[in-house]
Amino acid sequence: MKNFFKDWTPFEKILTIIGLISSTILGIMNRSSFLSFISSYCNIFNAVLSSKGKIANYYFGIIGTLIYIYISFTERYYSEVITSSLIVMPITIYGLINWNRHRNDKGDSDVKIEKLDTKGILIPILSQIIMASPYYMMLKYFNNDLLIIQTLAMCITILAFYFMAKASPLSFIFFVLSSLTKVAMWINPLLHGDLSNLPLFISSLVFVIADTYGLINWNRMARQQEQ
Repeated sequence: MKNFFKDWTPFEKILTIIGLISSTILGIMNRSSFLSFISSYCNIFNAVLSSKGKIANYYFGIIGTLIYIYISFTERYYSEVITSSLIVMPITIYGLINWNRHRNDKGDSDVKIEKLDTKGILIPILSQIIMASPYYMMLKYFNNDLLIIQTLAMCITILAFYFMAKASPLSFIFFVLSSLTKVAMWINPLLHGDLSNLPLFISSLVFVIADTYGLINWNRMARQQEQ
């Protein structure tokens, strides 16, 4: 455990502690489910570890995603269920394999950060622009809530995890946007008096901060690796 935290900066430790304590206190106050606690904890560690470029983020991410699928299903957020089950999970597994294949031998990250060319950036983005309409129609068929927000969240989340699997700093731009859409989604049941998943809302806020930090940190690590 001591070695796990040995290269963490004070900011990373403080951000993690604040996220864990906030999720715990608010969850206890509102009698949140045990799975909601575990999911929020995994998400917080996943966010901080990914911002550090640590492969361990994927292990927390896999566990958190499995729990998130179940919770999203109970809340009728079917876009999250479909995205997480059929897209995010396979991309996460691919990312774990790809990161292990491209280990960084020097520096404070586990992965060699990649610089994608224009084609490698535009094709994934265009693919999700094209898929936005089918996503919307599918969600409408299921009589889903917050159609526009969930459609947007699906497209952005797919791009975020894809670029993360490719070890590109661009992923954090989409992770910030994805976290903001999740804040908008999870605040909806809160406004209607359902406080059971408040830890997930708090962890989404922590994600916004961690992902912003990740964007800055990854660009710093990319410059360091180039040198």
